[in-house]
Amino acid sequence: MADRLEDSRSKAYSLTGEILVSALIAPKPLVEFETLKRGATVAAAETQDAYIQNWTRFVIGWEEFRRGRMNDARDSARELMQVGRQLDDPRSTGLGSALLAWIAVVSDS
Repeated sequence: MADRLEDSRSKAYSLTGEILVSALIAPKPLVEFETLKRGATVAAAETQDAYIQNWTRFVIGWEEFRRGRMNDARDSARELMQVGRQLDDPRSTGLGSALLAWIAVVSDS
């Protein structure tokens, strides 16, 4: 449905939801995840919706973390916090800090 609407906001919510559900139910192969990640990031960036911009980056960071790709997860958390500063949205700081904290705990840092 999101593809038929040709609306970036709908695509961002749909792709981000697909990443989150796949992480919980049936993880996608890395190649498919990378494709979803790029699509969700581009779609979210094309919107004025601060929530989906933050949530997309958090979900991607969480999936990177879950896959053990800590450097990519850190990059996602930092990008999340940077975009939030640009959008003047403090939620991104909390989400980014939470993600960085989980990474630090698991990495024994």
